Amino acid sequence: MRKTYFFMLAWGLLISLSASAQTIERPTTKAGAPKNGGKYVLVSAYNTQQYSFLTNWDGSVYLNKDVDLEFTAINNGDGTWSFSRVAGKTYDTGEDSLNYMNMINGSGNLKFNSPTPVKWKLAEGDFANFVRLQPDEGNPDVFKPLYLHLNAGGTYLVISEEVNGGGWYPDYAGGNIPADNDYGYEVYDVGDGSMRAVMADKTSENWAFITLEDFPEYKAKYQAYDALNGLVKHMETVDEDYMAGYNATLNAALAIYNSTDFNWEEDPEIIANMINKKRAFEDAIEAAIAEEAEALNTAIANAKSVFTTATSIADIETGIAALNDAVKAYKEGTGDITSYGTNMSFEDLTAQGGNTTSSVANPPIGWSVFINGNKVETADDVKSNGIANWFGVNADCTGEGKDGQYAFGIWTSGVPEFEISQTIEGLENGTYVISAGLMVGANGNGSRRTTQRIFGNLNSTYFAMAEEYDEDLLDKSEVHGYANLIEPVTDTELQPISVRAYVYDGTLTFGLRTDGNYRAALRESSNGAGGDGWFKLDNFRIQKEGYVGEDAAAVANYYINIFSIYSAELIEEALRNEIDNVLKDYDKVTATTPAEDINNIINVLTSKISDVEASVDAYKKLRIAIDEGYEYANDYMYYSGIDVYTDLLMEADNVYADGSTDAAGALAIVEQLAEALIELQKSGIAVGEYLQIIQNPSFEDLSAQGGSASDGVQNAPAGWNLYANGEKVDKAPISGWCAINRGDAINETDQNGTEWTTQYTDGEYLWGIWTANMPEIELSQSFTGIPAGTYTLSCDMVVQYNWGGHCVTTQRIFANDFIEMYGAEETYAEHLNETADMRAARLSDEAHPDAELKYMNYAGWTNDVSYGYTSCPHHMELKFAVNETGELTIGFRTNNVDPFTGEAHMYDSAGWFKLDNFKLFWNNTDVPVGIQGVSDKSSELVGRQYFTIDGRRISQPQSGITIIKNILSDGTVKTTKILK
Repeated sequence: MRKTYFFMLAWGLLISLSASAQTIERPTTKAGAPKNGGKYVLVSAYNTQQYSFLTNWDGSVYLNKDVDLEFTAINNGDGTWSFSRVAGKTYDTGEDSLNYMNMINGSGNLKFNSPTPVKWKLAEGDFANFVRLQPDEGNPDVFKPLYLHLNAGGTYLVISEEVNGGGWYPDYAGGNIPADNDYGYEVYDVGDGSMRAVMADKTSENWAFITLEDFPEYKAKYQAYDALNGLVKHMETVDEDYMAGYNATLNAALAIYNSTDFNWEEDPEIIANMINKKRAFEDAIEAAIAEEAEALNTAIANAKSVFTTATSIADIETGIAALNDAVKAYKEGTGDITSYGTNMSFEDLTAQGGNTTSSVANPPIGWSVFINGNKVETADDVKSNGIANWFGVNADCTGEGKDGQYAFGIWTSGVPEFEISQTIEGLENGTYVISAGLMVGANGNGSRRTTQRIFGNLNSTYFAMAEEYDEDLLDKSEVHGYANLIEPVTDTELQPISVRAYVYDGTLTFGLRTDGNYRAALRESSNGAGGDGWFKLDNFRIQKEGYVGEDAAAVANYYINIFSIYSAELIEEALRNEIDNVLKDYDKVTATTPAEDINNIINVLTSKISDVEASVDAYKKLRIAIDEGYEYANDYMYYSGIDVYTDLLMEADNVYADGSTDAAGALAIVEQLAEALIELQKSGIAVGEYLQIIQNPSFEDLSAQGGSASDGVQNAPAGWNLYANGEKVDKAPISGWCAINRGDAINETDQNGTEWTTQYTDGEYLWGIWTANMPEIELSQSFTGIPAGTYTLSCDMVVQYNWGGHCVTTQRIFANDFIEMYGAEETYAEHLNETADMRAARLSDEAHPDAELKYMNYAGWTNDVSYGYTSCPHHMELKFAVNETGELTIGFRTNNVDPFTGEAHMYDSAGWFKLDNFKLFWNNTDVPVGIQGVSDKSSELVGRQYFTIDGRRISQPQSGITIIKNILSDGTVKTTKILK
């Protein structure tokens, strides 16, 4: 076919004849020149991503974020303007600060950080209601001759005179314009006798002042404008067979765009869909042609005919469907059933509004996504489940595994457990080969490979070689294979990968899985820049091979082997007998074993594997709980509740020996033993003693996260309940870190002169959370039957300063309605980040100003980096009361709202923390009355005496059993025993 190389010559005539003088006019703005005192956002004439924001690391103005940077225009009366914004309350002073838009010498970036007014000149722009901005008085002289513009892909707002060296200046997007001069770039006289470089696209020097109210309408019209220009640009490259069809679509889209009734809420999406569907139609025709099948010639000819005339989305979709049906029928005859899937190369951008994305979008059409086991259906679901940076489809992909224009992928600093998949039903049993293109790439900080793999039913293929993985850390529910691919240094290269999947029940589920567990890839440390476990994915294909005995036997034997291993560990008698009955005739199957028998074995075993794994795990936990229980019984043998505890312990041991309960029953007994232990411990509670009822108080029990310290997101620590945004969760819905580990190695001296090299204070571990966007978090434990009185809850807390700013929000410990905040009282004085429990505590204290026992308390710590010891642990201590109900909930809470501004997520990691060494001490039997604690009777501990088991008084506890007599101020003597 002949290409239209004369396109550029003929294009003007084509438009004038067929578009009836319609043109693609740039959207106009309502605001025009700024008005004194008006509030605006600054909008580029070039960039469709119009939102601007201030970076939290250097205060520069960038584009491409969903945050509007609004400012006030000030007419200086001398032909110049200044622009100001309220920067919010500072951490140190708590006062509002008014900053002015300015340029800083040596930086080149636009900022809002001048405390005094800075002047700017406004020059005429190239488009209606657009202007150029030129620094004037208050800005460094070096910038005066130049205009504010964009560069680096239309992201950075800059001014610079640099013309040599350095990739930032003065190029914009498409690069500099080379010229034959000393600078290497085309230059121009700016009017002061000096020469400056020309921007590659001077459109970026044009700016408009638009109100927030008018901005959405302008942006929508610009997106339609951008889509139309994209179509024109595409038409410069297409075969002449498609020109008439594209011209018809262009005319139809222009009619909508130029209409006086343009609907900015609906029409941009309609225009984008018309263009995207037409381009998808071209791709479908070209794909059919590439089959080189004579049987498809008629269908292709019909499709081209429809392509030429169709303009409505419905007609285009009908044409695509007819062609796809013909191609599907042809391919099925060759065993290619790719057409049974949906959006297999991620070319359908409908879920993303017809646009590519570099942020977080909805899951792609046709695919199901699971994050940490939760199915997500919207972009908000994706974010709330731990992917904060990129999730979606864009064109940033290359390589042999690429198909079409786009690929799907994710990137976030800490990749959670992730699956993208779809299911096809009604297939014939047998082997199917699923292939795809997969990007797993390293960067300058090293590898980012973890467990990236494609899968089909029970089979999976990991990216690299077998020896590059820790088999013990791979998913035991899959039959593993390895692609033997090498991880290149890339962010784009898609490599071919495939998996042979055996279908045994007519159903095929396929896709990709990954997580952030770099240890599974035999790596000793995470990638310093984050992104462990990320990927890009494209070009799924499915080829039917029919029944292959070797593939069927491999899957069956995999599960037979698993159950053979489990047979020695499976304590539950009924389940063990059921499995043994299935396997009694088959120690192993071969390729010659009848397919019906193989499929029956696989179906039965796979239906039982979750039950068996749950039972084995539950009985292991029961054995551990029983063994620990005997140790506790020895420790607390003289407590009054020992008989009840040991009776339950022996019953549990009998159940274990007989295997007489299922997994749920075994776990219920484990829970009963834990509850009984607390009751046993409470039976020996004495005034003046630490209460040993907090489970896992120093986070030394790592069982909830597989027995290993972690830098990722793990289950809530054993013994504790975790709540996120008011909902109880197993894992926090975040990216980053939420787990037990040893903290950071530090070398600091705190304000008391104490030297610190570790952040944990008891044992070897601590627990905490770091994430870019902290949800409402609570970690807590609850108890009943606590004696009435006054208590002290303490712990050690780390709240580190972050490079982006202070991280103090509402980090606090609590006991029932009593609270101790991490910071000083003045930190929270404006009540701009006052949670419900903080407000209730404050109002209670205000209602009872003379009460000695306060609901709201302050530890008084600071997080100012100038102090230099924010990485050290800080001691928290809260005095509180328990009334006659005996109910007690203790723990920690935080969120991400700045206490000085009331703004959420002002800094990455705002609200983060680390915790260790919780302790609970019974001070006395003083019982507060009413809302605020005013005691009607005080029973302080006034003395203590120690005795041996035979009644001899001693000066302090000794090895063996010591009897303790606590003497209270009301004359009461409470006796307890300890065993050292």
